[in-house]
Amino acid sequence: MLNKTPTEVIIKTLSKIPGNIKVTFISAFIFGLLTHLFMLTNSLPNHDEALYLVGNLEWAASVTGRWFMPYVAAISSKFSMPWVNGLLSMLYISVSACFIVSIVQVEKKIYCALISGIMVTIPTVASIFAYMQHADPYFFCLMLVCFAAFLSERYKYGYIIAIIPIVLSLAIYQAFFGVVVALLILVLILEVLDNQTTWQKTVFKGIRFVGTLGVSMIMYLATVRILYPDGFDIEYQDLNQMGQLSLSDLPLRIITAYKEILKFFVLDIRNFHYSFINFVFVLSFVACGVLIALLCIKKKIHKEPLKLLLLSALLLLFPLGCNIVYLMGPVTIHDQMVYGTIFIFVFLIIVVDMCTNNGLFETPHKKRIADKITSISSWIITLTIVMTMFNYWIVSNQAYFKLNIGYQTAYAQSVLLMSHIQSMPGYTYDMDIVLVGSAPEWQGIPELDQITVYGALGPEQFGSWTYPHFLRNYLNITQNVVHLRFNNLWTGVFSDDEFIINALDIVRDMPRYPDSGSIVIIDNVIYVRFITDYALTYL
Repeated sequence: MLNKTPTEVIIKTLSKIPGNIKVTFISAFIFGLLTHLFMLTNSLPNHDEALYLVGNLEWAASVTGRWFMPYVAAISSKFSMPWVNGLLSMLYISVSACFIVSIVQVEKKIYCALISGIMVTIPTVASIFAYMQHADPYFFCLMLVCFAAFLSERYKYGYIIAIIPIVLSLAIYQAFFGVVVALLILVLILEVLDNQTTWQKTVFKGIRFVGTLGVSMIMYLATVRILYPDGFDIEYQDLNQMGQLSLSDLPLRIITAYKEILKFFVLDIRNFHYSFINFVFVLSFVACGVLIALLCIKKKIHKEPLKLLLLSALLLLFPLGCNIVYLMGPVTIHDQMVYGTIFIFVFLIIVVDMCTNNGLFETPHKKRIADKITSISSWIITLTIVMTMFNYWIVSNQAYFKLNIGYQTAYAQSVLLMSHIQSMPGYTYDMDIVLVGSAPEWQGIPELDQITVYGALGPEQFGSWTYPHFLRNYLNITQNVVHLRFNNLWTGVFSDDEFIINALDIVRDMPRYPDSGSIVIIDNVIYVRFITDYALTYL
């Protein structure tokens, strides 16, 4: 390599990359930009992003056990820059898609593009982009788990080496553990469908995979215990209970995992889909079942009862693997945690690709009913994926639209609030500001409430718990701002209960902002009484 120029090395390296991998990477990047360009070229903060605009998420280590996240976040610098964080995220997702295509050996370029497209358009990506500072570490985590699955499938002892990237991925974002579980189950399913080995070898490979996953989880939990012997600082989304699942809870959680994946596709519990597309999903699942049955006949799997039984068991486990996050501890599973669901779509695409590769469209008798059924089933699945990608493109940009309106509303109302404060007689810039209660959630577009992608907030950011940071980071209000919401004193120099009681007593009978008299200056402290009484009723 040293006797060749960089140009020669790059050209030779690129020439060795298979065409389907090139298409996968390029299509993932293009689909990603087409879907998320507005978010990547605008600063659209939600409540958390207002707080974590600067920093490498060091807090995440002790609070959530994500001790590797700060190091990955540092790659994009300590600033949350949408274009940088977003492009790095697109790079990581594109590489992840290449690993997946290589693992499942999809050859047709159209199906490679569809896998890429569904991976970058699912609204889980938009939900993560709403927390832009977290985006590139999360998708680096995705790349790690896909790499782990690639190692496990491709190399003889890869399942041992794969433990390292899985442990690191858990130390970034535990919810993506479901991705590697789903991929490894998918590898076993495809091995059975290919019918080139005995069912015993597939079972032994599955046992090795289970060992990889189990050892990885144990090693991760061990690192957390070593690094944080006193446990997490706070109980964040029940992550402090990870690894402590009671056996008596296991049946209910398994049932919940299956129910939730059914709700995702049939009932649209996350409000991701057009009203008609749930019916299309059902058609696609039926079509997929038909294609699997034809593959079993083509490969003579139906003549091997034990192999057919193994296939049935793996197909039954697959949805659970995609939704294994429901078994990992957290009680509340939000949109960012369900990325594993994407592999239901990926599986549909893979089945169509396998049918093409196994000659189900190349029988000499074109009028055979099996040929027609195969062709119709493949068209149903392909069109379903295309419609779903378009659907997700719309939903993702609705989320960005809501974030944009919410930011503009919060910014405009904040400017107005500070104008009222600074016009008070006797105001000086060194005064502390105490905001009591939650700010009103002005909603000029009530239809925005229908957009429910997690993290895409509207005007409620104006009264969020991170509002003082919004004033500091987006309006350059550097004086001390205290926000009393419920029983929490989120920021400021005041820390004693006596101050809180005095503040509540002062504003108790005041009009509510923005009414006249809702802002007062007492003892060089500015008090603003917002519209709700949560803080007032606490004491």
